[in-house]
Amino acid sequence: MILSLVVVVIFYVEYVTYYINVLKWPSIKCPNSECLKILLVADPQILGEKTESFIARWDSDRYLAKNFKLAMNHVKPELVIFLGDLMDEGSIASEEEYTRLKVRFFKIFKEDENVQILYLPGDNDIGGEGNERVTQLKYERYQKTFDGREAVSIKFAEFIKVNRITESYPSLKIVNTPKANISRVLLSHLPLLPASSGFVERVLSQLRPHLIFSAHDHKSFHFDADVDVKSGRIVGHYHVFPLGGSDVALKTAAARKAQGKTSFSWMFYLGDSIVHEIMVPTCSYRMGVPYMGFGAATLSPLATEGVEIAYEDEYDSVDSINRENSKMVLYYSMMWLPSRLFQLKFYVYFVAATVFMVFFLKCPICNLRFIRG
Repeated sequence: MILSLVVVVIFYVEYVTYYINVLKWPSIKCPNSECLKILLVADPQILGEKTESFIARWDSDRYLAKNFKLAMNHVKPELVIFLGDLMDEGSIASEEEYTRLKVRFFKIFKEDENVQILYLPGDNDIGGEGNERVTQLKYERYQKTFDGREAVSIKFAEFIKVNRITESYPSLKIVNTPKANISRVLLSHLPLLPASSGFVERVLSQLRPHLIFSAHDHKSFHFDADVDVKSGRIVGHYHVFPLGGSDVALKTAAARKAQGKTSFSWMFYLGDSIVHEIMVPTCSYRMGVPYMGFGAATLSPLATEGVEIAYEDEYDSVDSINRENSKMVLYYSMMWLPSRLFQLKFYVYFVAATVFMVFFLKCPICNLRFIRG
């Protein structure tokens, strides 16, 4: 009887809870046939051998693999973007350790030949944080392992990699001149709008993005900034909105209002006068934050017949841009993941309760003495 109970509990926790969690995920809608579906994966940081045990690595790998497979089936993306920090010890691993990390990574995040995949380097992959210097060898090792394209055009969108760690981005000869019917999306591991600097100003003024996807801080946020249409420079302060799953102090009424909403989906109109940045949270339960998840984005040309208006009541639109001045619409959803730490704590309590039950069932005398006091 006890063995059967153990099997049922393990099956429920390790399989059923994940499928139940998927039922909470918002549906990924396409307003028209031209839409582009994107799955965003941030900071998986698969654990390394120097600081983590085999059991910890095995459990974390299984958690990531199960959730990634479910997310792929749910979104059915045409493009998957890994926003950096793919390996926790990528920048300090030996060649042998790096090879094993690489094998584990592609076993967890299995590639699909029908889906385009873009990879960004993070500070844990090539260095750049603390005393971990970025070196040419580290960068070349990463480039040989993962996709090295700097700019990719898919349908009506152009995706450009920006590296704030090395302060580099593709030259204007590589990327296309911005066009009226093309949406330009920057991909950066480190956030750009919250980091005011000469490098960020050059990126915004030269590349003229409509949208930015970033990661690194392991939390879910939306930033926007007013931009001068002619120069591309920020002319107004950026705004911050937590997109759920955040426990930071909220300083503005708008942010507090956004935090109080229960929706996991948002709608943004993309134009030339405002730059939007979406910070995607980590998908690993080992990053010290209580909320983990994947981001799902649907990018679509703004339909003149107003098809997308049918979805406005279902989404929380946080931007202030007028839809008549926009050319693209972004539907962004958070797919939050189950708490693995809660599951592991449940196992501890379950084992303790089971041992307690077995002890008294096997020891009637002890049971009698316990009842008598």
